[in-house]
Amino acid sequence: MQFFKPRKAHSASNRIHPSTVFGVLLGLIFFGLMGGCDGDYRQLSTGAIDEVFVVMDSTAWNSETAEAIREVFGGGITTLPAPEPRYRVTFREFRTNKQLEQVKQLRNVIFAAPLDQDGNTANFIRSITSDDVENRILNNESFAFPLRNQWYRDQWTLILSSSGDEQLADMIRRSEQALLEGLQELELQRWEQEVFRRAEQTEISDALWSDYGWSVRMQHDYVQTVDTTDVVVFRRYLPKNNRWIWAWWDDGFQTPEEITPEWIHAKRDSVMQIYIRGDREGSYVTTEYRRDLVTTQLEWNDDWSEDGVGESGGGEGEKGGDRGSAGDESSGWVTSRYGNGSLIGFETLGTWRMTQDFMGGAFVNFTYFDPQSERLFMIEYSQFAPGISKRRFIRQFQAMGRTFRSDPNWQSSKQDGMN
Repeated sequence: MQFFKPRKAHSASNRIHPSTVFGVLLGLIFFGLMGGCDGDYRQLSTGAIDEVFVVMDSTAWNSETAEAIREVFGGGITTLPAPEPRYRVTFREFRTNKQLEQVKQLRNVIFAAPLDQDGNTANFIRSITSDDVENRILNNESFAFPLRNQWYRDQWTLILSSSGDEQLADMIRRSEQALLEGLQELELQRWEQEVFRRAEQTEISDALWSDYGWSVRMQHDYVQTVDTTDVVVFRRYLPKNNRWIWAWWDDGFQTPEEITPEWIHAKRDSVMQIYIRGDREGSYVTTEYRRDLVTTQLEWNDDWSEDGVGESGGGEGEKGGDRGSAGDESSGWVTSRYGNGSLIGFETLGTWRMTQDFMGGAFVNFTYFDPQSERLFMIEYSQFAPGISKRRFIRQFQAMGRTFRSDPNWQSSKQDGMN
């Protein structure tokens, strides 16, 4: 039984030194001044949020580098009812300046080529590379250069290059999570904007804040179905895509060290047995323990970083250096950067099943502890949508759950009685 899936820690001999990948300064040297500042009136980039275009000469589409990119960016998400790719990966090439300008408009675009080649992509990378950076690439001291809004607004670009095909493929594979992290963080920002673009129920968020001392942003068509002193449930009923949100909280929680993946699942199951019930008598939602469950400790940080990928790229969140126990199998946690604040947060992804019935689906659970108010919160997003791709909805849930905030000065009647 797998309660969590920590990233495998790399040995010291297999790690890539952080300076190998790059920093903001190197990115500036590489490309010159980047766009994307306030007052940017350039056109928006084009393409879907969940699609990554890879610009390589067609003769290299079956190379080791191309295969490594497919593995890293197109690898399967195993916490869904059926595996789906992290991103749809589409390969493109250019043979004319007009075609080059077209691929430079794409929202998520990777330019990849070793510098020992003479193709169009390699020549393009050389044309925008200073002599110093080219030497670092050829010496395998740097290989990955992510940039934001380089040519168009809302654009993520990644330049991948090395001294040869096998060397580049090896570095891509060994830096998987570090390469993915910046795009994944940006994707959640984009989904938050998309989810609340049409409408938002601010009155629900305001009521949660005033009545219970916490809130999340609420999408426009959820309706409340349960309201107790420590549990609320909201549902969004659609014939083929049923979604719901439940939240539970505990005032005066003083043992955050108890929070483990096992503890999170046990608490989730106890809440859902009471409040998330099925149509058949005695049926209720519970965790599907026969499938992958991944619990991630969220590391709050103000910086939506563009500062590069460290070659230490073992566990999630190992951007730019050592993160202590992040990615360490002995810790039981994978660490990820997101947002800001003083909360201790955990995100769990997996699947649920309905007891005494043939139903199941995907869920995202957030467990937050506020040290200042000594309050513990759980917010869970779930879906039942047979035959519908789950990936984009799970990403939306991940974005929505990260809008959580709590009032550090909140005093409940329970806490008043303890003081």
